Order: sequence, then C-alpha cells, then structure tokens
Amino acid sequence: MLKTGRLVLRQWTDEDFEPFAALNSDPEVMCYFLNSLSRENSAEVLNTCRDSIEKDGFGFWALEVREAKEFVGMLGGYLAEDLPCSPCVEMCWHLSQSSWRRGYAKETALECLRFAFEDLGLEKLDYIDAVINNPSEGGMKKIGMQNRNVKFFHPKIKKGHVLEEHVLYAISKTDWEGRA
Repeated sequence: MLKTGRLVLRQWTDEDFEPFAALNSDPEVMCYFLNSLSRENSAEVLNTCRDSIEKDGFGFWALEVREAKEFVGMLGGYLAEDLPCSPCVEMCWHLSQSSWRRGYAKETALECLRFAFEDLGLEKLDYIDAVINNPSEGGMKKIGMQNRNVKFFHPKIKKGHVLEEHVLYAISKTDWEGRA
C-alpha cells in the first residue's frame, strides 16, 4: 500500500468491481482505449491487477480517496515485454471522471515514482500513449517524464486506427533524483 496526503494506492478488493466496471464502460474515460470493457473483461483485468501485485509486489493498484474511502481508478506500472521499449516497466493511470482535474494522477504518480526508484531500485520508468492523448501527455510532463522523441505504431492496434501511433515518455532514476 502506498499513501499520499489525500489518496491510497492499495491492493484490489471485491468491492472495487462495481466502480471499476463502471469506469471501464464510461465512453469519455475510455476514449483513448480501443473500446470499453464488458463486465467480464473488467473482472479479468481486476484479477490480473490483483495477481500482479501479489506476485511482483507492484502493478496497477486500486486508487482510493482516503477520507471518503472512494474508489476513483487505478494507477501503477507493469512489466511490458511486447513494446519497442521492452523490456520495461510501463507506468499508466486510469481514473474516473469524478476525479479528473483534482491532481490525483500527479499526486499518486509521484508516489509511484518514489516507490519505483527508492524501494524497487528501478533505473527507469516508461509511459506510452496514443499521440492524440493530450491529457495524458500533460500528466506525464507534470511528473517530470520527458518525450523521448520515439514514435511507433502500437503492435496490438490495427493499422490505420486513430490510436495506432504512439509516443514514448520516460523518466530515469537520475532525472528523478535531480528533481528531489
């Protein structure tokens, strides 16, 4: 479990399923994903996240507002082995509309960076996203990630799809230490 002043990144519980399924079916939240997730797919993702944290000690954590004990999304990283920057630990976030523009992604992403570099001893974290996803690009810049000027076509996205072209952002341990 990781904590910030307002938020908690924690292991998943069965109670997270309903708000997570709602998050994954929201068209605005899912606009930079290939498609919304069914309830069954949401359950699979939740279980994969839970298993990853159990096995590796990190992954995509459930994101909760501390005071309200309200689930608002997920944030964390996973070991990516099928990307041009692989092997790497890719950081991602996925938050409900109710939590947008409150600084939650930045606040918890900074705690994840601290955890990755100080506790796990990682040397670098990557973030890839569709070139057209400007909100995530802003978030990456706010936590000190830098555009590595690497664009590529995502290997799992159909040729010609609007989300096919991706960009790589990254932050190294050295960059992180320079900010502290």
